Amino acid sequence: VRSRARLLGAGTSADAWNATAPHPDGHGAALAMQRALRDAGLEPGRVDHVNAHGTGTPLGDKAEALAIARVLGAQTPVSSVKGAIGHCIAAAGALEAAVSVASLERGFLPGTLGLEDADEACPVRVLKHPEQESPQVVISNSFGFGGQNCSLVLGLLVAEFVAVDGLVGRPVFIGGVGLLCPAGIGPDGARGVGYGAVPGFRARNFVPD
Repeated sequence: VRSRARLLGAGTSADAWNATAPHPDGHGAALAMQRALRDAGLEPGRVDHVNAHGTGTPLGDKAEALAIARVLGAQTPVSSVKGAIGHCIAAAGALEAAVSVASLERGFLPGTLGLEDADEACPVRVLKHPEQESPQVVISNSFGFGGQNCSLVLGLLVAEFVAVDGLVGRPVFIGGVGLLCPAGIGPDGARGVGYGAVPGFRARNFVPD
């Protein structure tokens, strides 16, 4: 087992707005991200990407987009991987944090599988396709019923756990990536090597070739 990234900070909130719907202005989501950044000791401008909770619901996506824009601004790249791996309910947060770790380790920003055109009123920059970048800090959002919100700030791992430019965090251990891909086709399938192995599966918007 080896460490793959740093857990720089975490933040939670519970707005208890509704049993299933988020607060319409994203108050709880914004508070979780703000607390995570404060825990990490980082300014919003240090965030290179947001792995959104992004369930594809009009209420949820709008509220989260408003929250991200309020906390991080309109230009921070945002994407959701649920189009590729589905909504894994109680496991969603762990799997999507693992995707965020992979993006740090491999140097890419995930795309949003299934996205055709973002709503013109969307206040953030949503990535349709993956981009080859070198993110150093990412936020992974996970929200639940009853207004439960959690945000993790994850950072690029550096040799010997030495802080770079003030980044100090705790090692993150990821034991495997098999669960990240539908039908157990493995990481090669997610990069398009096993393209067509799963009917209707389109991985090219998710991980760069």
